[in-house]
Amino acid sequence: MEGADAHLTIEDTRAIAKEVDTMLDQMVLVANANMGDKYIFAGLNNVYPPFKRDGNDPDIINFTGDNEELLREIAPGARFKVNSGAEEIFNERVNNVVTGDPSMLKEIKAENLQFGDYYIDTGVVSAASDSSAVVSQAYSQAGNTIIAGVSVDAGNTNNASILVEITDIEYDTDGNIIKVTANFKSHEYGAGSNEETAPPADVTHTFNVTGGDPDKEIVNVGGVDLTLDLTQFVRKGDKAVINVTAAVAVDDKQITVRNGDGNCLQWSFGPGVVDDKSATLNFYNIDTDNGGIYDGNISLEAGALENLDNAASFSFGNVFDAFIYLRKKMEAASFTKTGDMLKHIDQKIDIFLQERSKVGARVNHFEAVEAQYKNQELILSDVLKTLEDADIAKITIEFEEARVAYQGVLSSGARMIQLSLLDYLR
Repeated sequence: MEGADAHLTIEDTRAIAKEVDTMLDQMVLVANANMGDKYIFAGLNNVYPPFKRDGNDPDIINFTGDNEELLREIAPGARFKVNSGAEEIFNERVNNVVTGDPSMLKEIKAENLQFGDYYIDTGVVSAASDSSAVVSQAYSQAGNTIIAGVSVDAGNTNNASILVEITDIEYDTDGNIIKVTANFKSHEYGAGSNEETAPPADVTHTFNVTGGDPDKEIVNVGGVDLTLDLTQFVRKGDKAVINVTAAVAVDDKQITVRNGDGNCLQWSFGPGVVDDKSATLNFYNIDTDNGGIYDGNISLEAGALENLDNAASFSFGNVFDAFIYLRKKMEAASFTKTGDMLKHIDQKIDIFLQERSKVGARVNHFEAVEAQYKNQELILSDVLKTLEDADIAKITIEFEEARVAYQGVLSSGARMIQLSLLDYLR
């Protein structure tokens, strides 16, 4: 892939990014393919183009069709689907789901995640441990470390995904930091419940500064006392995601979500809290190249959790998301992630090929039915010809022969009737 060449200049990558955006427009045109005055991928609401880039945010592709099946009757009581659903081809965001043990994680759904691969590990705790907090992702405009250290109380009983965003920084005349303000948002779960604590925390905190370096301070974010040590390199707009894991006891269950970069979030729950239950885990992740924020979730239906790496894996993002993600990586000159897109593009091509195979199978079936009906038509035509078609000359001759024979019989019968007893006595 040309965009994965690390020797390209920033001007080169931005030019390629514009080409990728043009390809996104072309994909929208493909999704709006029509036959006559009907749009193929619009379901039953098919009189208008189903896909359109949003006027306020062109990275949003609005869908105005539906996913209803267009059915046609090809025989009495036999109705078959003749269209292709947009959900399967263009809109479905959770793809390539693989479960290491189908009885452990039975169903996976996800919303509003960053494009890419995700892996879910499950585990059973064999030794008690304290609560912990780690920076799972960070975006720094200057490319520096923005958090020197983070911790929570050892006995903390909450799991949390905390988004930290530096919202304001004040400097003195010498350029030294004199005030840092940060906003904290959090999704939290108690170790004894798989439902999120309501409402999610939203806290703003201003850090004291000594000698141009923000002081280490405790910030109460919902049910978590977060001890945070910012560095002197923070800038307004820098962001980080902090994963807090509750203190665990023996036999507690853990669920870990990893993305393709290896960054992970972990939740710890007591025995029976998530086993054989449905749960939705809400969490934050950020694009470490451009600071984009994703407030997403993964919903799963669990069985009896055991120790299993890659208990489930999936890819998140539809074909439109792939072009948008690729464009953003080109704009950020992220060459490694740009190169990784070849795999994801191949996956999207596979989706189109699979749908093409399904359509081909349906076409073959319809053609076989058509051939069957044509054969029946020939047979019925032969029967009708036998019953209805006639050779007029032949039929006329046969009719005259039958009429003469019939008249002869009548004449003979008339002569026999005229005979009397005297005729016999003679």
